[in-house]
Amino acid sequence: MPSRCNVDDTVNDHGKSLLQFCIQANKCVCNGRITPLLDNFTTISHRRKSGVHYVLVPHSHLSTIDILSVRTCSELTELYRLPVAKGRISDHSVLTISINTALADTERNEVDGGEPVTTDTPSPRENTHKLPKRYRKTKLPENFMTSDERLTEYANLIDMLLELRINQSRID
Repeated sequence: MPSRCNVDDTVNDHGKSLLQFCIQANKCVCNGRITPLLDNFTTISHRRKSGVHYVLVPHSHLSTIDILSVRTCSELTELYRLPVAKGRISDHSVLTISINTALADTERNEVDGGEPVTTDTPSPRENTHKLPKRYRKTKLPENFMTSDERLTEYANLIDMLLELRINQSRID
């Protein structure tokens, strides 16, 4: 996994909780990892700069993210020459990701066991007019969402979310 170049060195209790969640859920933060030169603070005001918005993906899907860019609303306003009333620009940034859907479809097929419909679709970079691969719902196993393994995963997820909610209450 590529190392992460974080623009915000400050880690508070919310950040620690997020990192704990990522470890437990086998997720990783894409900000500063995919295209570090396009990274930026996600909130910029006259009081402070910070990174408070993140793109999280499972470790197994990290390779499907081609580009992650963070652009300030001021930057986008200037770039696209948008009319804005003075002092009305948001201090939050816009996060944009580019996902290689050909890789994402392959990985999803391996994880979910669905069979993609073959359409000879080129990658989105080659031709944006064709639709991506679709999955036939009739090919999914009957117990796709109700297998013992899935039910255990749901119970674990619910427990984890409840624990995060309790931790969030303690932080607040």
